[in-house]
Amino acid sequence: MSTPFDLARACEEIAAQLRALDDHREQCERDLTKLAELGTIRASEHWRDGKYLYLIHPTDSCGQRKREYIGADPDKVANARAAMARERAADELRVTLKTIQEKTAAAWQYIGYAKSTIDTALATTGAHQAHAPVTMRPNALVTPGALSIGAGVTNQRDFW
Repeated sequence: MSTPFDLARACEEIAAQLRALDDHREQCERDLTKLAELGTIRASEHWRDGKYLYLIHPTDSCGQRKREYIGADPDKVANARAAMARERAADELRVTLKTIQEKTAAAWQYIGYAKSTIDTALATTGAHQAHAPVTMRPNALVTPGALSIGAGVTNQRDFW
């Protein structure tokens, strides 16, 4: 059986994991912004005669595919390939960000349920008053008069 202390320790671990996850999310968003600034191209390669590069873009709303001539210039070819690689990396980052968002939303549901359960336990057991001095509880275990005359409870077994 776990104790409230075990639960508190687990909550601290969850908080640390959430901070790490949020740091990762922020890094993914920064990386995605950098990729967009560098420029990305969503297209596939097509080589004509084995030496001329064409980029074939996705279909537009009319069902047409744009074909972009890059040519045989090694610098242009390298730039086009790098932009396509950045687009693939950006797609992976978008998937990662979506996964983080979905898993975080699911975690919120469980955390909400856990908080509700603990709130109910506190309300129904009077545990929220456990920090109050013994004489301040609604049903005091020791009366103020008993403390002044030296009478009182000597150990926990006596008042349970």
